[in-house]
Amino acid sequence: MKLAHVQGLKGEESVQHFMAAVVVALSILAGSLPGPARAQTIIDEWASAKLPAPPELKPVTIDPKETALLVMDFTVQTCTPQRRLRCANSVPKVEKLLADARRNGAFVIYSVQRRRAGLDGRGHP
Repeated sequence: MKLAHVQGLKGEESVQHFMAAVVVALSILAGSLPGPARAQTIIDEWASAKLPAPPELKPVTIDPKETALLVMDFTVQTCTPQRRLRCANSVPKVEKLLADARRNGAFVIYSVQRRRAGLDGRGHP
């Protein structure tokens, strides 16, 4: 209470200030105590990341009048055994899916990036 009198505080007001100072001091102390180690970036946790289980595959019925098949980025610049083996290996399956979609009247959309003159295929001059 002597400290409160030095600062000009009396009674209940000095108790409130003292309690506020205790709360602040305890908060600072709690924040400075070592806790469990936490990763600073996603790379720090990469090896311990757990993937969810894959979803269960279920049969579906597709109405060609309400269905579009999007065929995206299958180009000789990127989808080759040398550059992306998994992509190249999927081409026969995509060809079959595309033939089935066409045969059943589904709308087919292609997405292919055009090369502009002077670029190396990756957008670099």
